[in-house]
Amino acid sequence: MFLASKDLKGVRWGAIHSNTYGRQSAQFYLAVLSSDAAEITIDWSTSIDIEKSATFYSQMINAVFAYALPPILQKIEADLDSDKSVVIGTCELNRFYVVIPAGWFGTKLHKVPWPRVHTEVANGNMIISDRANSRIKIALPIQTTYNAVAIEFIAASRGKQQ
Repeated sequence: MFLASKDLKGVRWGAIHSNTYGRQSAQFYLAVLSSDAAEITIDWSTSIDIEKSATFYSQMINAVFAYALPPILQKIEADLDSDKSVVIGTCELNRFYVVIPAGWFGTKLHKVPWPRVHTEVANGNMIISDRANSRIKIALPIQTTYNAVAIEFIAASRGKQQ
């Protein structure tokens, strides 16, 4: 199957390296989703020549940043500029803020204006938080959440606009 980058609407990836009883292994994962819900996933595990696989995987992620992410970001930005909401994981994005669910069972919704949105990647998660209140935060697993990494770029762009 072939998907043109202009037809993509989502991307996610992740890698896990482990060392069990002195035996090293690695798992690599990448998935893209098209506007018509076609999905391509690439995943593999290895315990031999891990460095070679890691180099190949790194090249794939570089290609995602160069070819897949730009059209996805353009679509998200266009939706936001048209006053449409965009859902990424459990967060809802709109033109002026991100809605971050918090509290027990995510029942309380916090509207965080773009200039206050702080993002960081830690342990395979995109952490989204409010610069004004560090208790308001959520972790979106990059491997299982389509476009989790996009929030970082959108926050950088929208935070400067306002």
